[in-house]
Amino acid sequence: MSSGTPSRRQLLAAGSCLSAVLAGCVSTDESSTTHNATDGGEPMASDEYDSLTLRADDDSVVVYPRDDSPDETDGNRRRPRRNVEFVLSRSAAEDLRIDAGGIDEARDFLEETDFETESVVVEQRPIEDCYRRHVLGVRAKDDEFRTRYCRTLQSPTTPCEADHTVMEAIFFRIQRGYEDRPSSRGSSESGSCPESALETGEDATDAEVTDR
Repeated sequence: MSSGTPSRRQLLAAGSCLSAVLAGCVSTDESSTTHNATDGGEPMASDEYDSLTLRADDDSVVVYPRDDSPDETDGNRRRPRRNVEFVLSRSAAEDLRIDAGGIDEARDFLEETDFETESVVVEQRPIEDCYRRHVLGVRAKDDEFRTRYCRTLQSPTTPCEADHTVMEAIFFRIQRGYEDRPSSRGSSESGSCPESALETGEDATDAEVTDR
């Protein structure tokens, strides 16, 4: 980057806005490998998973059961700290409503899932438009499901809008055929990332959200 070109951090600090073109943004990670993460400085082994990310252009929940559609005026649909859908059968997958770009990719992801031995979990969390969320690990036990993330600034070449919050829906395919939603569910997110995912370095700020 030339000395005359402002950095992403400088643009954000100045409150500059780039055009918002992230509606329908889709990213996939279908490596089916075992991932490692850190939690509170301690190593955390991650179970195998495939993932697909849809990113909307506002902060509304975009994935939900068709027979339980949220009302547009329902405050619970906007800016939830964390919304989780467990998709545990083929019929549940077919009934899922997806109000975001990347519907075809999401439908393919669901179609490729063997619900006899696998489950799909959709986590929806708001994020500031100029930031990127990275999945660090997934733990899927008999009656427990947990995820861990970190976030960084987007690449300087990625169009975004400062001070604008969008919704990110991450589809996880896990190798466990849940019959019911696990009673223990939780997630944590760090404001800094390990070297493998690092784009900008900042002091970590963890926030844990747990459902019991």
